[in-house]
Amino acid sequence: MMWKNFSAGVLSVALMAASTPVWAAEEVSPVVTVTQGDVVTAVPAEKTTKASETNKPQAATEQPAVESENTDKASVAGKTDEAALNSRRIMINLASRSLALYEGTKKIRLYPIGPGKPGTPTPVGYFSIRSKDVNPTWTDPENPENSIASGESNPLGYRWMEIQGNYGIHGTNKPESIGHYVSNGCIRMNEKDVEALFELVKIGTPVEITYNRIVVEKTPDDTVAFYIYPDGYDRQPLDVAEVTRWLAGFGVQNFISDEDIQKKIEALTNELADYVQLESERYSKLCAQIYALNTVFELKLNAAIKSEEDYFIFVGWIKADYEETFMQRSKKFDDIMVECEDPGASIIDKIPISLKNNWLFRPFSYFVEMFGLPAYTEIDPTPLFAITYSLMFGLMFADLGQGLVVILIGFLMHKFKKMPLGQILMRCGIFSCIFGAVFGSVFGMEDLLDGVYKSLGINLLPIKVFENTTKILILAISAGVFLMLLVMLIHTICSFKLKQYADAIFSANGIAGILAYSSMVFLATDFMANDEVKQKISVVNKEAVITTLIVGVVMMFFYEFVKEKLADKSYKLKPGSYLLSNIIELFESILSFFSNTVSYLRLGAFVLVHAGMMMVVTTLAGEKVNVTFVIVMILGNALVIALEALLTGIQSLRLQFYEMFSRYYSGQGRAFTPVNIYEEKD
Repeated sequence: MMWKNFSAGVLSVALMAASTPVWAAEEVSPVVTVTQGDVVTAVPAEKTTKASETNKPQAATEQPAVESENTDKASVAGKTDEAALNSRRIMINLASRSLALYEGTKKIRLYPIGPGKPGTPTPVGYFSIRSKDVNPTWTDPENPENSIASGESNPLGYRWMEIQGNYGIHGTNKPESIGHYVSNGCIRMNEKDVEALFELVKIGTPVEITYNRIVVEKTPDDTVAFYIYPDGYDRQPLDVAEVTRWLAGFGVQNFISDEDIQKKIEALTNELADYVQLESERYSKLCAQIYALNTVFELKLNAAIKSEEDYFIFVGWIKADYEETFMQRSKKFDDIMVECEDPGASIIDKIPISLKNNWLFRPFSYFVEMFGLPAYTEIDPTPLFAITYSLMFGLMFADLGQGLVVILIGFLMHKFKKMPLGQILMRCGIFSCIFGAVFGSVFGMEDLLDGVYKSLGINLLPIKVFENTTKILILAISAGVFLMLLVMLIHTICSFKLKQYADAIFSANGIAGILAYSSMVFLATDFMANDEVKQKISVVNKEAVITTLIVGVVMMFFYEFVKEKLADKSYKLKPGSYLLSNIIELFESILSFFSNTVSYLRLGAFVLVHAGMMMVVTTLAGEKVNVTFVIVMILGNALVIALEALLTGIQSLRLQFYEMFSRYYSGQGRAFTPVNIYEEKD
């Protein structure tokens, strides 16, 4: 991917216009808006069934957030004596969004409130008024240096009553938010209401906060009314039995049918859902605006301001193929100057990366990014990773039937959960089917395809696993040798392209390493092979191979010296320390050749493990097809698929990260993260 480096200058008047502080505390846009309580019914209570206090459910007893008809106004008119203050308590019901002030058992005031939004809900429990402040100063809880003095712009209004830490009851400069779930956890009130409440309570006044969707109240004329409120916090589902239980506690039974109660509950639920759907577009626009403002704010943090010349500068990256479009769009703004230039060699390591692969390989970038993005000068390993990972997985999880199941699971994960792993499983499942066909395994039954191959005249297939154990292990080691040489060759080519000649020629992953490793493989094969194989490789001069090995090892030994000398012509070798450190590094490099190659034995080992586990399952199922056979086969295959798919996936990933990436890939790149002023919606 080619990149362009751009800088943009903008007149300072634009910066000043956008420099108003953004306060991230109480005053935020409504997240959830719901209606006030729905009065379901009001029924006369029979005096013979009047509920006793001991059986009465402990519910809040307030009506919707308007002043109650049975409020005893006389009891508060001019009443400020100490006894009255001591007997007062505040009860807040978050579901009804109302605050009631009680004097003893008598409700004397009822106010509408704006509690915390669902993301920052108001806590429930028992509290008390801990402090009272007139004309409070608002302080940003995340940044104490930001504050707003008392006034029209203060989100706390002109009264503050703390109930716990940063939580309190206060006024607001946005009265339209009252009745909605809007705050960061505090209780908002209309200014006139909070000022009235402020005079009616004292420090120490108890505060009880509840969340009751059902409110049952008995009026002085012995009428029982009950209210059902929306589930604003989505924490209290209701059913007919729950509503009936509350009514029974107040001596009201069998007056309203269960069907009517259910209709009321459903109507309220649908009302909230309809409202959310109706307002979804408006809230989406609000979210987009907030996202845009946040992006602009972050851009301001990265601007270089030069006040003497009255402008500021942004420096960033764009894709090279987007340069013309970017320049054309910037011409729409008279006060912006844009320059694009190719990045120089001095900043080449800072160029961001955006992977671009075709549909076949693209899902595997999920694993590549897990390790780390390629640096700008590195090759994108995704295509090679996709091919080799799928082959490894398929070989270790070789079963035609189980491979089809893996494909199905991957499809469902991608289709319904949009999981990136789903597409990877679909591709790996295909290779499981291919290798399963090679080994003749269908849900662990290795004789099922024999007749098919025989009828087609294919005598080489299927390959019976336990009859070819040695060949399978040799195949695994051979695959390891091939992959080791392949990644070393890739490293060599990339190093030459970057003019890193010391790495390309003298490193353990360059030409020197290829010479040494290939010679070691040949000598090991000659030592361990049978007479037939030795006869075939005898045409190669063994002395020449040994000489090649020595040359490769010597080149590797002088790698650090050559690298330092090319970088600094004045570099002088210190024989003692160089000899000691490089002998150790040389030994580690040779040992890694051996250990990395042996690691590939797991490819063959898992073929045997898979076949062995399925042999156990088929043995337990028996040869006779009956109910037991079916149950054992289903459960056994399910267990093997779950266990082996996980282990095989992990082992394939390990071979990629440790045995392959360590030889040609660093993963030190950084992602290209473009700035989007408007968030895109699906």
